[in-house]
Amino acid sequence: MIPTILKETGLKPEQVDVTPMAAQELIQSYCREAGVRNLQQKIEKIFRKVALQIVQGDTNHVVITKENLQKYVGKP
Repeated sequence: MIPTILKETGLKPEQVDVTPMAAQELIQSYCREAGVRNLQQKIEKIFRKVALQIVQGDTNHVVITKENLQKYVGKP
């Protein structure tokens, strides 16, 4: 799923990293319903915000951690 979303958002794999703890938190706290559609939407939201940061020149590489996840997806 992540490689497809990376391609859709125009990001390269070296520009964004999602830690395993962040992925686990995303699944447990943000995606309560069955299926992967909601999870895909949350990942797309994160990657769009990362792409915007890179285009604006704020950074070249973003690491999504459990601590900064709320900045990208909001409150659980």
